[in-house]
Amino acid sequence: MLEMLGAVNARRELTKTGKQLARLPLDPRLARIVVAARQERCLDEALIITSLLASQDPRLRPADNPQAADEIHRQFLNPRSDFLALIKLWRFMHSETISVSRLRKRCEQNFISYVRLREWQDLHRQLGSATAAMSARRYDDTVAPPTIASAITHEPDYAAIHKAVLAGFVDQIGYRDEKNSFLGARNLRFSIFPGSGLHKKPPKWLVAAELAETTRLYARTVAEIRPQWAEQAAPHLLKREHFEPYWQEAAARVGVYERVSLFGLVLEARRRVDYGRINPDHAHEIFVREALIEGHFRTRAAFFQHNRQLINDIEKQEAQVRRRDMLAHPDVLYRFYEERVPAEIHTGAAFEKWLNADESHAKSLYLTRAQLTRQNTMAPSAADFPAAMEIGGARLPLQYRFEPGHEADGATLQVPLALLNQLDEKRLEWLVPGLLKEKLASLIKGLPKPLRRNFVPAPDFAQACVESLSATDEPLVDALTAALTRMTGVAIPREAWSEATLPPHLLLRLEVFDGDKRVDHG
Repeated sequence: MLEMLGAVNARRELTKTGKQLARLPLDPRLARIVVAARQERCLDEALIITSLLASQDPRLRPADNPQAADEIHRQFLNPRSDFLALIKLWRFMHSETISVSRLRKRCEQNFISYVRLREWQDLHRQLGSATAAMSARRYDDTVAPPTIASAITHEPDYAAIHKAVLAGFVDQIGYRDEKNSFLGARNLRFSIFPGSGLHKKPPKWLVAAELAETTRLYARTVAEIRPQWAEQAAPHLLKREHFEPYWQEAAARVGVYERVSLFGLVLEARRRVDYGRINPDHAHEIFVREALIEGHFRTRAAFFQHNRQLINDIEKQEAQVRRRDMLAHPDVLYRFYEERVPAEIHTGAAFEKWLNADESHAKSLYLTRAQLTRQNTMAPSAADFPAAMEIGGARLPLQYRFEPGHEADGATLQVPLALLNQLDEKRLEWLVPGLLKEKLASLIKGLPKPLRRNFVPAPDFAQACVESLSATDEPLVDALTAALTRMTGVAIPREAWSEATLPPHLLLRLEVFDGDKRVDHG
C-alpha cells in the first residue's frame, strides 16, 4: 500500500511524500489526502474530512428512532459527494459561536454525539498544528493552525477536494456498469451504501473511503469523480496500451490510440495521443509511407510536387492498361526515402526544418521515372489510349480509371452539353484502340456456343480483327461480323451479338457538363 501511496519507491526506500506522511498522526491513506490537499489548495477541507474519517462518525442513529435521525441527517446530504456532506455537517455545527450548553442542545436536536464531535474537533486541531509545523499549507506557509471555524467562508472546490481524496483511496474507485452495481479494482463488485446521498442516483464513476462487507459489499462515504482524476492521482500505477497508429494529415504527425487502466479498470478506452513520443522508430516509418510515399502531406516542397506528378502519371497509365504493375513497389520507395531522411524525423514540422537546413537535403529527394517504374514494363502509347477524342471538330477529354465496381471504371468521355447532340453512338462503340481487342474478345465469347466454337481462341481472333479494322461510322458488331466471316467463312446473324454480357469498363462512359457543372453521367 505504501508504494501505491507514493510513500516508498520500487526499492522500498522512503520518498519525500513518505517522510511527509510520517509526520502526520494519521493512517497513511488519510495522511496522503492531507499531503495532496496542499498541492490542490484545499487543505482546510481535507483536515475536516480526514479528522472525521480518523474518528467516530458523530451522527447517531438510535435503534428506537432511526427514521427520525435519518430525516434530520438528510439536511447534511450532498447528491454528489458524501465527503462534502461532512464539510456541510462541520459548517452546521460551527456556523456561530455558542456556549457549551447550547452546543449540547444542538447536538441533541440533530442526533449528533457531543462526545464524538469534540473528538473530531480535537483531532482537527492536532492535524492543523502538525500541518502548520511542517509548512504544509502551500498557499500560505506562515499562517497559524486552522481553527474549528476554518473552511466555512468559501465554496469548496469540488475537483480539488476529490483529487486529494483520490490520492488516498485511488484503489477504491468504481465504475457503474449495471444499475446500482459498480465494478471496482481487481474485479471487486460492490454497491453504494443505502445511507449515502448518492444511493438513489449513483454516478458513473466514484471513489469510496471504505468498502464494508455486510450482507454484500458496500461502498461507504463515496463521491462522484472523473476517471481523469484517478489518472492524475496515481500515474505510477497506470497501465497504458497503445494500438492502431495512424497518420494525421492535417496535423502532419503520427497519432495512436491509448487505453489507460488502473487495477484492471479502464479509465480511458480510446484516447488519441502522439505516437512519436511512444515509438519514434515506428512513427518515422509511418511518416515516410503515409506522407512521402502515399502523398498525404501538405507541403510546398518542389521535390514533393515533382515526385507526386511522376507517380500520378504512372498511375494514370496503369488505369489505361488496367494493371497495377508499373509503379514501383512501396518498399522500393521506402528504401529510397529511408536512406535519405534522418530516422528521428516523424512529423511534418521536423521534416520541413530538416529540408530547409541544407539545399542538398531537398535535392537528394527527387525521384526519376526509372526509379518509380518497375523493370520490364512499357508505358502505353498515346495512340492506344488518347487523352482526347475528336467529336465534331472538338477535342473532348478522356479520363481513365481502373477500379472494378466503381461507376467510373473504364474510359470516360467528358462532353459539353452543347455538343451532346453531335455524338455518334456508332463511333462511341469503338471505344479507344487500347481497349478494342479486349472488347472484341468479350463480344466473341458472348456468342452462342455453336457459333463461338468457330472462333477459338477468342483473343487471337480479336487481335486479327483489330489489325484489319479501323474506327469508322459503321457499327462495331457489323465490322466485326464482316471481318470474322472473311477469315472463316462463317456467317453470324446480327441477333447473335449481345452487349449485355460486356464488362462495364468496355462501354464508353459519358459525363455531360454545363460549364463547370456536371449535369449527367453514365
